[in-house]
Amino acid sequence: MATLKIDDGSTLVANIGDSLLDISKKEKGSIPYSCDGVPACARCKVVISKGEEHLSPIGEKEENLIGNAYHVTKERLACQVKIVSEGEVEINNIPE
Repeated sequence: MATLKIDDGSTLVANIGDSLLDISKKEKGSIPYSCDGVPACARCKVVISKGEEHLSPIGEKEENLIGNAYHVTKERLACQVKIVSEGEVEINNIPE
């Protein structure tokens, strides 16, 4: 098990293999979305503030949508980021 802390004060239980968006949806968290993980909308952008080592690396679909911004801003698409190991992950929602 892993934990996902969101800047809205939520602490959510996460299973290995779950995406950050799936965890938020299941636990009624605050990550916004429109396309339900296609990815097409980029509304589910979050900033990884802690625990990056517990997350999947950026993939081709995600990189195609957000470009190289991740390397500077640490922004990721919650629908594409998966928990890959036990630990604590902290994220910040990006205001729309």
